[in-house]
Amino acid sequence: MSEDPDTVEAAEKIRLFRLWRDTGNERYLLAAQQLRGDALTELLAKKSKGRPSESGDFRLLHDEMHEAVQGGLKPAQAAGEVVDAAAGGGTRDAKARRLALKYRIQKPFIEHVAAVVTQECEAAAKVARAAEEFREKIEEERDESEKRRS
Repeated sequence: MSEDPDTVEAAEKIRLFRLWRDTGNERYLLAAQQLRGDALTELLAKKSKGRPSESGDFRLLHDEMHEAVQGGLKPAQAAGEVVDAAAGGGTRDAKARRLALKYRIQKPFIEHVAAVVTQECEAAAKVARAAEEFREKIEEERDESEKRRS
Protein backbone atom coordinates (compact mmCIF):
# COMPACT_ATOMS: atom_id res chain seq x y z
CA MET A 1 0.00 0.00 0.00
CA SER A 2 1.46 3.35 -1.09
CA GLU A 3 1.23 6.51 1.01
CA ASP A 4 -0.53 9.57 -0.30
CA PRO A 5 2.05 11.96 -1.90
CA ASP A 6 0.55 14.94 -0.04
CA THR A 7 0.99 13.13 3.28
CA VAL A 8 4.60 12.26 2.46
CA GLU A 9 5.30 15.84 1.42
CA ALA A 10 3.65 17.24 4.56
CA ALA A 11 5.70 14.88 6.74
CA GLU A 12 8.89 15.94 4.95
CA LYS A 13 7.94 19.59 5.37
CA ILE A 14 7.39 19.09 9.11
CA ARG A 15 10.72 17.27 9.38
CA LEU A 16 12.51 20.14 7.63
CA PHE A 17 10.82 22.72 9.85
CA ARG A 18 11.85 20.82 12.97
CA LEU A 19 15.43 20.72 11.72
CA TRP A 20 15.29 24.47 11.06
CA ARG A 21 13.80 25.18 14.48
CA ASP A 22 16.36 23.00 16.28
CA THR A 23 19.45 24.12 14.35
CA GLY A 24 18.55 27.60 13.14
CA ASN A 25 19.96 26.63 9.72
CA GLU A 26 18.10 28.66 7.08
CA ARG A 27 18.64 25.95 4.41
CA TYR A 28 16.03 23.77 6.10
CA LEU A 29 13.53 26.61 6.16
CA LEU A 30 14.09 27.38 2.49
CA ALA A 31 13.74 23.70 1.53
CA ALA A 32 10.51 23.40 3.53
CA GLN A 33 9.08 26.52 1.94
CA GLN A 34 9.65 25.10 -1.53
CA LEU A 35 7.33 22.21 -0.77
CA ARG A 36 3.60 22.67 -1.28
CA GLY A 37 1.27 23.85 1.49
CA ASP A 38 1.78 27.52 2.21
CA ALA A 39 -0.66 27.52 5.15
CA LEU A 40 1.38 24.81 6.88
CA THR A 41 4.53 26.77 6.17
CA GLU A 42 3.20 29.93 7.78
CA LEU A 43 1.82 28.08 10.79
CA LEU A 44 5.02 26.21 11.52
CA ALA A 45 7.32 29.15 10.83
CA LYS A 46 5.50 31.28 13.43
CA LYS A 47 5.77 28.68 16.18
CA SER A 48 8.53 29.40 18.68
CA LYS A 49 9.98 27.48 21.58
CA GLY A 50 9.72 28.55 25.16
CA ARG A 51 8.64 31.76 26.82
CA PRO A 52 8.94 35.08 25.01
CA SER A 53 12.07 36.90 26.15
CA GLU A 54 10.20 39.84 27.70
CA SER A 55 7.14 37.98 28.99
CA GLY A 56 7.91 38.54 32.65
CA ASP A 57 7.84 41.58 34.85
CA PHE A 58 11.35 41.23 36.25
CA ARG A 59 12.17 44.91 35.94
CA LEU A 60 9.24 45.80 38.17
CA LEU A 61 10.19 43.25 40.81
CA HIS A 62 13.96 43.76 40.73
CA ASP A 63 13.93 46.71 43.12
CA GLU A 64 11.79 44.86 45.64
CA MET A 65 14.05 41.81 45.40
CA HIS A 66 17.15 44.00 45.73
CA GLU A 67 15.83 45.59 48.92
CA ALA A 68 15.11 42.15 50.36
CA VAL A 69 18.59 40.90 49.40
CA GLN A 70 20.14 44.01 50.97
CA GLY A 71 18.11 43.15 54.07
CA GLY A 72 19.90 39.80 54.32
CA LEU A 73 17.78 37.43 52.27
CA LYS A 74 19.16 35.20 49.54
CA PRO A 75 17.89 35.80 45.98
CA ALA A 76 15.72 32.67 46.14
CA GLN A 77 14.11 33.84 49.38
CA ALA A 78 13.61 37.34 47.99
CA ALA A 79 11.98 35.85 44.89
CA GLY A 80 9.64 33.88 47.16
CA GLU A 81 8.58 37.12 48.80
CA VAL A 82 7.64 38.86 45.53
CA VAL A 83 6.45 35.84 43.54
CA ASP A 84 2.77 36.61 44.07
CA ALA A 85 3.19 39.86 42.13
CA ALA A 86 4.91 38.06 39.22
CA ALA A 87 2.95 37.70 36.02
CA GLY A 88 2.94 34.64 33.81
CA GLY A 89 2.13 31.02 34.08
CA GLY A 90 3.59 28.27 36.14
CA THR A 91 3.63 27.35 39.77
CA ARG A 92 4.82 29.70 42.49
CA ASP A 93 8.04 27.68 42.74
CA ALA A 94 8.68 27.90 38.99
CA LYS A 95 8.11 31.66 39.01
CA ALA A 96 10.37 32.08 42.05
CA ARG A 97 13.13 30.04 40.36
CA ARG A 98 12.91 32.17 37.20
CA LEU A 99 12.99 35.41 39.21
CA ALA A 100 15.94 34.30 41.35
CA LEU A 101 17.90 33.11 38.32
CA LYS A 102 17.29 36.31 36.39
CA TYR A 103 18.23 38.37 39.46
CA ARG A 104 21.51 36.46 39.86
CA ILE A 105 22.31 36.90 36.16
CA GLN A 106 21.36 40.56 35.82
CA LYS A 107 22.47 41.88 39.21
CA PRO A 108 26.18 42.11 38.26
CA PHE A 109 25.28 43.87 35.02
CA ILE A 110 22.99 46.33 36.76
CA GLU A 111 25.67 47.03 39.38
CA HIS A 112 28.24 47.57 36.61
CA VAL A 113 25.96 50.03 34.82
CA ALA A 114 25.31 51.87 38.08
CA ALA A 115 29.07 52.11 38.75
CA VAL A 116 29.74 53.43 35.24
CA VAL A 117 26.97 56.02 35.53
CA THR A 118 28.30 57.09 38.93
CA GLN A 119 31.82 57.47 37.52
CA GLU A 120 30.49 59.49 34.59
CA CYS A 121 28.51 61.74 36.94
CA GLU A 122 31.59 62.27 39.11
CA ALA A 123 33.67 63.08 36.01
CA ALA A 124 31.02 65.52 34.80
CA ALA A 125 30.97 67.17 38.24
CA LYS A 126 34.78 67.55 38.13
CA VAL A 127 34.56 69.13 34.68
CA ALA A 128 31.82 71.49 35.90
CA ARG A 129 33.92 72.46 38.95
CA ALA A 130 36.98 73.04 36.76
CA ALA A 131 34.93 75.15 34.35
CA GLU A 132 33.56 77.21 37.25
CA GLU A 133 37.06 77.70 38.70
CA PHE A 134 38.34 78.73 35.27
CA ARG A 135 35.48 81.21 34.87
CA GLU A 136 36.18 82.67 38.33
CA LYS A 137 39.89 82.94 37.54
CA ILE A 138 39.16 84.76 34.27
CA GLU A 139 36.83 87.17 36.09
CA GLU A 140 39.47 87.81 38.75
CA GLU A 141 42.12 88.46 36.10
CA ARG A 142 39.74 90.76 34.23
CA ASP A 143 38.94 92.65 37.44
CA GLU A 144 42.67 93.00 38.23
CA SER A 145 43.35 94.16 34.68
CA GLU A 146 40.59 96.77 34.95
CA LYS A 147 41.98 97.97 38.31
CA ARG A 148 45.42 98.41 36.78
CA ARG A 149 43.99 100.45 33.91
CA SER A 150 42.09 102.73 36.27
